[in-house]
Amino acid sequence: MLRISLFRDVSEKALGVVGALAFLVLLVGWGMDIDWLVRMRSDAYAMVPSTSICFIMACGAAYLLTEKTASCRVLGMFLLGAVSAIAGINILLATLLYGVKLEELFGVNVGLDDRMATGTSLGFLLLCFRMATWHRNSDFSFVAAIVGVIVSGGLLLLLLADARAFDTLPLFRETSLPTLLFFTLVFTGTLAPGYRD
Repeated sequence: MLRISLFRDVSEKALGVVGALAFLVLLVGWGMDIDWLVRMRSDAYAMVPSTSICFIMACGAAYLLTEKTASCRVLGMFLLGAVSAIAGINILLATLLYGVKLEELFGVNVGLDDRMATGTSLGFLLLCFRMATWHRNSDFSFVAAIVGVIVSGGLLLLLLADARAFDTLPLFRETSLPTLLFFTLVFTGTLAPGYRD
């Protein structure tokens, strides 16, 4: 029991750190136009505002879904719905209107090659599925978290080892280094036991 409580505590801290860092990227990086904070390297892709917002909402949802009150869980599910909607809209824009970026619809100016990658959108949909089914402790939900950790962690290692090889992956090409790091931490954080009905 002590091991589960310890793991849950570490997971909550990991989710809190990711939420705070995503807020920092959004508010300071984009708000004050500090390029290294949104890219980490000058030749790398940026974590765009829509990605930062999705991480903030997903981490907030993770917290709310572990609360005991029904109203908190409803709000958590609403946040997951918003993340899913943003990811879905991004996939539609990438599929139907490749030149249009989600940020441009709201008047936010991002770099020429910067956008939420389709792979990032799929990652958010997988994360939303994991969090929405967290309380059931089902095999499918657990497998979603494991797949998320393996894919995001593997892509993070590939990007660090060979950026040119990473650029050959069409689904993930525009994915930023912070995005992969955050996904790895968040999926790992969701491996802790979720709330129970």
